[in-house]
Amino acid sequence: MGSIAVVGSINRDLHLRLDALPRPGETVLTDALVTTTGGKGANQAVAVALANATCHMVGAVGDDAAGVAALDTLRAYGVDLGEVHRLSGTSTGTAVVMVDSQGQNSIVVAAAANLALTPKQVTASLRAIPDVTTVLAQCEVPPESVAAAADFARSTGARFILNLAPYRTTDPSILKQCDPLVVNEVEAAALAGDLGLEADDLGTLSLALAQMCHSVVITAGARGACLARGSTSTMIPAPAVDVVDTTGAGDAFVGALTAGLDESGDIDRACRIGVEAGSMAVQHHGSMP
Repeated sequence: MGSIAVVGSINRDLHLRLDALPRPGETVLTDALVTTTGGKGANQAVAVALANATCHMVGAVGDDAAGVAALDTLRAYGVDLGEVHRLSGTSTGTAVVMVDSQGQNSIVVAAAANLALTPKQVTASLRAIPDVTTVLAQCEVPPESVAAAADFARSTGARFILNLAPYRTTDPSILKQCDPLVVNEVEAAALAGDLGLEADDLGTLSLALAQMCHSVVITAGARGACLARGSTSTMIPAPAVDVVDTTGAGDAFVGALTAGLDESGDIDRACRIGVEAGSMAVQHHGSMP
């Protein structure tokens, strides 16, 4: 195992627990407010670190109290923060997470400092990290910065993993580098639509997307995850658990998968580790806990 570099977002999350998510025009009252650290990048970095891998965070926060609090949290989980940029005059990213009584959520993100992370900063930071064997990225930072992460991985021979979330149109040259590309069912369908691919079920969809990258994993919530490589597709079931909050479950999956893959190179085993981690995550409120 070498170093895993996570290029992504760092937020302060405001969690609101509600009986039901508000409808358009509706005002809902709650006294259940919890403030935590989040962001897909930060959540996945913590999951990597909790899986006993060496994890370096590449990202940006503002020069505010929220940034200090977020970095304190990541540091406590064992994430190396030497390449997190503190940007003056910029606020730290903020997410509002609403969770209903069934554990389903709606999330709104104000990206702030995350969108100020430049390709030049990403490249310089990755070069400064010793022995990078895996680069993991998501889409809460600018697309140019994700491309810089992919370029670094290609030039150094590191594995590149992309969690295409939140979904956005992505250059096919970046998709070709992904090993794996990780998407949920909604993101997978959107990508297939952009690429002009047709599929009737999860297995067919995963195989179609696998023609565009080295491997692809489609997460499917309580059903588990579908892994595809070349002409082979495998469904990995999830254990039945009591769902408390689905927030961060996908990030737990991606981080644990990344750590497992960096350790052994066995993507089937790594996916099973990811499914277990995601199943554990939904049994707790919040993402990092």
